[in-house]
Amino acid sequence: MNELEVVGFYFSDHPLKHYPQKFFNLLNISSFNDIDLDKNSKKLRLCGSVLDIKERSNKDGRKYAFITVSEVNSQYELSIFSENLNKYRHLLKEGNLLIFDIDIIINNNDPRLVIRNIKKLESEFNNLEKKIDIFINPLQLIEYKDSLFEQGNSLKSQISIFINIDEKLINFSSNKNYTLKSFKQLDHLKNSKKLDYNLDIS
Repeated sequence: MNELEVVGFYFSDHPLKHYPQKFFNLLNISSFNDIDLDKNSKKLRLCGSVLDIKERSNKDGRKYAFITVSEVNSQYELSIFSENLNKYRHLLKEGNLLIFDIDIIINNNDPRLVIRNIKKLESEFNNLEKKIDIFINPLQLIEYKDSLFEQGNSLKSQISIFINIDEKLINFSSNKNYTLKSFKQLDHLKNSKKLDYNLDIS
């Protein structure tokens, strides 16, 4: 957030990295770089962080706006017209992570991405039921527990930790006292072979 406020973009880390790819797949959220605007699809779903909002007025005095959105590897511009601008103005703040339902409108072979609906990404993620099984050895659990977990509980997350003790897999649930800080660190440790995990989202 400090990077966004000072320089206008993220250069060391992007907040979308803290969410698992399975979540985006489940909600049919596309990456901007992967979409083909020349196809016949008229609707899609995107998400990202709001970087900039430029409001304009037409000749009738009705407001519309251009929204610059940041993904991990790209930036793109969306349009929003008067009725929806008024409806979702409370969400359209710089730095907010949002999910956008988009209508693709072709005008003189030039595609325009027009916002139809907006949801707060964090709320949508937190409202989903999540079951997280983490497989880790005792020493690494001690080493990484502070970077993986924080105190608190989540009724929507069931976290089970499996540790190998004397060739026996022992499992205990931690969701009553702790919650996961971020999937970014979990993915980092998985990629470096420090642990393994499964994630089910419904």
